[in-house]
Amino acid sequence: MKLLWGTPTNRGIHPEVVRNIVSFDLDSQKQKNDLILYFPQSSTLSLSRNLIVKEALKNDADWILMVDDDVQIKDNNFFNLMLQTAFDNDAPVVGLPCRLKSNEEIVFNFADKRPEGYENYKVIPEAPKEVDVIGTGCMLINMAWLREKWPKAPWFWVIDTETGSFPEDWNFCEQVKQRGGKIMVESRVKTTHWGSLGFTF
Repeated sequence: MKLLWGTPTNRGIHPEVVRNIVSFDLDSQKQKNDLILYFPQSSTLSLSRNLIVKEALKNDADWILMVDDDVQIKDNNFFNLMLQTAFDNDAPVVGLPCRLKSNEEIVFNFADKRPEGYENYKVIPEAPKEVDVIGTGCMLINMAWLREKWPKAPWFWVIDTETGSFPEDWNFCEQVKQRGGKIMVESRVKTTHWGSLGFTF
């Protein structure tokens, strides 16, 4: 299996995320997987995320693991759980729950669409669950599906709306769903979203 771990960054990678990368690299060697590490730096996150997808296409990768530079993954078996959820649910996109950087309340990076707009989850489901959108704190993308359903850039872009910007990762999820794909949250894996506030759960 050929995997691409992509981390967009313009400020460096958090030390705990570096530990995740080293551990995952060693585990990939044991599993005889072909791991490609790619850390693009650009003027915008959207461009960096598109560069990651292009790199995966260029290297004929089977999967992209897109991990933000401030999201620590707390389970060494996270990739196998994400892969299992992808196959069990025929889902091209599986993400991990990350707490958003907010002082006011506990809110997570995944949401469902309501008539009045998107509603973020405030409690993590006990089991993997299909959702409408999830952020790219840690996102697994099936490249075979992407090559068939959405082979050309761009994949990530921000949309300006009357109520503010619609983020590139949620827009990506919307586009995946429009092409018939499922978005799953792998709720069995915990993360720490360090950011500037050091939130955890």
